[in-house]
Amino acid sequence: MRILARASATLVCLTTLVACGAEPFEVQEGFFGGVAADEPRAALIMRDVLVEGGRATDAAVAGYFALSVTLPSSAGLSATGSCVVFDPLSERYERLDFPALPSADQGAVIALPLAPRAMFALHARYGRLRFEQLVTGAEHLARFGEPVSARLAADLSWVGPTMLQDPTLAVVFGRQSGGVLGRGETLTQIDLGTTLGRLRRAGVGDLYVGSMSRSFAAAVKAAGYAIDIKNLRTALPRWSDAVGFEHRNHNWVVVGADPSAGRQASSMLAGLFKKGDWGGSDGLGRARLMAKAAQEFGAQAGVSVRPDVPGATSFMAVDQVGQMVACAIGMGRPFGLGKTASGTGIVLRSAKVAGPASALAVIAGNKNAWQVHLGATAGGGKVALSALLQPVLDQFEGDRSSAEAVKAPRTYPDPAADTIYVEQVWGAEAHSALAKTGLGVKTIPSLGRAALLRCVDGLSKEAENCDIAGDRRGGGLVLFERD
Repeated sequence: MRILARASATLVCLTTLVACGAEPFEVQEGFFGGVAADEPRAALIMRDVLVEGGRATDAAVAGYFALSVTLPSSAGLSATGSCVVFDPLSERYERLDFPALPSADQGAVIALPLAPRAMFALHARYGRLRFEQLVTGAEHLARFGEPVSARLAADLSWVGPTMLQDPTLAVVFGRQSGGVLGRGETLTQIDLGTTLGRLRRAGVGDLYVGSMSRSFAAAVKAAGYAIDIKNLRTALPRWSDAVGFEHRNHNWVVVGADPSAGRQASSMLAGLFKKGDWGGSDGLGRARLMAKAAQEFGAQAGVSVRPDVPGATSFMAVDQVGQMVACAIGMGRPFGLGKTASGTGIVLRSAKVAGPASALAVIAGNKNAWQVHLGATAGGGKVALSALLQPVLDQFEGDRSSAEAVKAPRTYPDPAADTIYVEQVWGAEAHSALAKTGLGVKTIPSLGRAALLRCVDGLSKEAENCDIAGDRRGGGLVLFERD
């Protein structure tokens, strides 16, 4: 019999498919694995893949395609980003990058839809189940429809009527009575379902070198953008060794939906670990440390009035043999350019490398014992930086449980905007103290969303000391499964 982690809390999530912050769960014998995603149906599909005997990579691939349907605002087929893989069986620690490659050498260009090819590469190297099986769930969701989740409803509300300026998006995401779809309303994406069906039957290569490549190119040109079929044919994701930094005998690797966000997060995390002050500081002290680190390692350029723009997401999976995959992907901004390649269901993304949306993921693995010790994901715009770093530091240096670390109040320092953002739980006294950092203090409802997996003794088939937690600030879901 399969038992869900923390059944009383998790079953509520499964029934209502709303935000859920899971309590810690101790791994016992018969562990199937764990998953975390910003959208509940994607997490359930990932869980099912693990239960059916798939590897963490299989779950991640299935999760991505599911998210392309259930959260197209952040994870469309033209999303860009990176994944990191820790694999104890092959003793490989690698990252896979699929950046924003321009569709032509000049003119009005888009980013080529490289993510499907990246997922195929991920599966080819590490997967166990048939690739077609991993696309089927997403295809069914697109063809037959599914209720709009809380996460997608929030993104649709953010974009609002501008979504309806593109005729195709207006049909798919708009109500007949006006406005955009809301939570619980049925979303059906026939064109996207057809595209996913072709990827399943003919293979991913059809989008790059087959008949689908020609129809996609024609649709892109009809939308007013330049595309060179040669660029589409030669666009490839990039494998490389996962190069991070060392801390407490673990190698830490951070990836981002765009490269600059990943580099900044990695530099700040390494710097804060090195200072060694986090564990002995209180909440205000940790906020000051974050502000100093942001000033020292640089902040992302002020590309948005608000720091919490959606349009990027992250997800992770770990299996019973300790393989872990964590990915951070994005559309640059919610729903990318707000246009589609007609007849394909593919929402187009800008070819610009960075945008206001951001998501991050990290894995900490020991390459001597080949055991994974920590994985975390975060999203929610530029504030994903704090949503990743603060829970990781609170757990690893502050000895908090995963649930306590994820729940703790956050701050986001943005020296480029001369501002430190705080959540509403911070009072006037804290505002006054934080103002001494030299940054103006602004309050916003919440600072990003996160998920955190921690295995104190390292995760292997017999590991018993792991816990995982999700964030009630978001609409996602985390799950562990065992016999």
